[in-house]
Amino acid sequence: DYGVFGAGLASVLATTVAVIAGFIYLSKENSTFNLKISMYTDLVHIKNILVLGMSSALNNLFSTVRILIINFALMKMGGASLVAVFTALCGLSGFAECIILGVPQASNPMLGVFAGEHDNNSSRLLLLLEWKYGCIFAAVFSGIIIVFSGFIKNIYGLESSILIPIILLAISIIPSLFCMMMSGYYNMVSLNRFSWLILFSRLILMTVLSLVIELRYNLSPFIFLVSSELLTILLWLGVVVLYHKRHPEKTVFLMMI
Repeated sequence: DYGVFGAGLASVLATTVAVIAGFIYLSKENSTFNLKISMYTDLVHIKNILVLGMSSALNNLFSTVRILIINFALMKMGGASLVAVFTALCGLSGFAECIILGVPQASNPMLGVFAGEHDNNSSRLLLLLEWKYGCIFAAVFSGIIIVFSGFIKNIYGLESSILIPIILLAISIIPSLFCMMMSGYYNMVSLNRFSWLILFSRLILMTVLSLVIELRYNLSPFIFLVSSELLTILLWLGVVVLYHKRHPEKTVFLMMI
């Protein structure tokens, strides 16, 4: 029994095998993929690649830091029992990310094309479709995890009910989806700083603020799941309104010309 070390080792080994298998498949004779070591010196293209990829990198980095912060705060609030509940919520969040991250990522390439062509009507229509279908998927998923909250509790070996934390997680999915839709949109239209601001706010800034308030006023420990997203939306509204006052030639929220 290797415990947590064994689980971590298994995860690392599985990822390594998957990467190796992927490269082997891509290197087949009939593949157009060509793996070679070379020095790319076009600094302009390197900068563009870094800027476009920064949102994904920051999302992964901030998500990791967020988990450490939350674990620390939950240990302060209620000890290992709350951390165990959060572990279960993290498992469910992995499925929720199929909606929160998957829906925007599926549309981002098309948004990039529309933005390059300055096709504002198509961009708006695509964002509305993202929102419509994302909310439908979120509602279905939320209903499932709420109905089966007792079953989920038993899977993770938890003693007390986790219905309230699951309800809070379910409520947070739709505002999370909105935040990631806007972050993805801004990244595609080269308004990267707005994308980074949304990511930093929802994953770090507002999460920390919510946890501090919970600790200070002895509130329910998982309210931060919802409050961090809603506070991020409020911050975003304030920033885009101020930006619009300085750049009145652009629309308020999507900043189109």
